Amino acid sequence: MKTLVIHIGIMKTGTSTIQKFLADNTEALKKQNYVFPHTSDGLPSIYHNRNGYFMVYHDSREKDDTNKIKAWKKGWKIVEKEMRKGNNIILSDESIWYRQFWETWNKKPFWENVKEKADQYGYQIKVIAYIRRQDLFVESYWNTAIRGDTRSKLSFHDYVKKKKYEFCEITYEKQIQKMSEVFDKDALIIRPFEKEQFGGKNHDLVSDFLESLDIEYTDDFQMTDEAANTAVSGNYLEIKRLFNQITAYPKYQNFLRYPVQRASGVADQYGEERNTAYFSDMERKEFLSVYEQGNEWIAKEFLKREDGILFYEAVTEKDIWVNPYEKPMQDIIRVMGEIACSQYVQIKRLQDRVTELEKNRGITSRISLLMQKLFRKRNRCE
Repeated sequence: MKTLVIHIGIMKTGTSTIQKFLADNTEALKKQNYVFPHTSDGLPSIYHNRNGYFMVYHDSREKDDTNKIKAWKKGWKIVEKEMRKGNNIILSDESIWYRQFWETWNKKPFWENVKEKADQYGYQIKVIAYIRRQDLFVESYWNTAIRGDTRSKLSFHDYVKKKKYEFCEITYEKQIQKMSEVFDKDALIIRPFEKEQFGGKNHDLVSDFLESLDIEYTDDFQMTDEAANTAVSGNYLEIKRLFNQITAYPKYQNFLRYPVQRASGVADQYGEERNTAYFSDMERKEFLSVYEQGNEWIAKEFLKREDGILFYEAVTEKDIWVNPYEKPMQDIIRVMGEIACSQYVQIKRLQDRVTELEKNRGITSRISLLMQKLFRKRNRCE
C-alpha cells in the first residue's frame, strides 16, 4: 500500500540533518519510489527543507488564519500531485510533535485533516519520531534558545525552574498515548536519539531513519555537509545571554549571534572551551525521575524491551559549567554590547547612504548618456 510518512521530530534530534539529506537525495529516493516534495516556497529560508511545516504553519503575530489556510492549501496541492502519481511521500517538520494537538484552522483535529487527505488517495500513514533523553534535550534546547532567540535571557537554572521547556512536550508518553488513540501501534515508529542505538548501514542517524522506513541505503545516496546547527559552549553562551538582555538588541536581527558562534568554534578547536553540563549530578537524576515511568512504558510498548530501558547512555557525573563572570565583568559585557549595537546602527545608516548614492549615480550616468546622445544628434542636424 502507498505510504505517507510524516516525520515529526522532535526538536534537537537531528531533524535538520535528516531533512537536508532527503532534500539532497531526491533522485536516489525516486529510485525506491519515495519523494520528498518541496513545499516551502514563499516561507522564510529556515523552512527551506521543512516540507511538512505547511501543515502546522503558525505565526503569533497574525490576527487571523488567512495565511495558515493559504499555506495548508498550497502545500497539499503539491503533495496531492505526488499522490496522484502513486509515489510514497515523506513530509518532515519538528514542530508537528508539539503542535499536533493544537486547534487547527477548520477546528477539526490535526490528524483527522491529514487522514482525510491520505484516505482520499488510498494512502496509509506512518509517523516517525525521534525522542531524546529529557535532561539532554533541555540543555540543548536552552542552548539553542540563547543563541537563536533574542528574547531568551534566563540563566539555565531559572529556565528549568520556570519550566520554560514545557511547550516542547517532553513528557513523551502523553503525546504518544494521544497519538495511539488515532493510529494503530504499527503506524507509529518511535526511535531513541542516541548514537549507541542507531541502526542501519552506517549506524548513524540517517542510516537509522532509512532502515526504519525499509529504504535501502544504496550507493546512490550521498551524504553532503550537515546543516549548520552549531552549539555555543559555556562562556560564549553566557556572553550571548548577556547580549540578549540589552534592551535595544532584539531590534537588530541578532547580528552578534554568528560572531559569538564563530569565536566559540575557534576556542573549541584549540581546546580552550568544552561542552560542559548545566545540571549537577543530583539535579540531573532528580529531573529524570519525573520521566522514568513514562520512558519505561515507551520502551516496553514500542521497542519491545522487557527491561523497560529506553535510553542506554549512562547518567554519569559531568563537568559543570561555572559562570566565571562576576557582576563587574557582566556589566562590561553589557556595555560592549551596547557599543556594538550603536556601531551596528551607524554602519547600517552608512550602508543605506552608500546604496542611495550608488542609485543616484546610476541615474546621473543615464542622464549624462542621454544628454550626450542629444548633443550628438543636434550636431549632426546642424
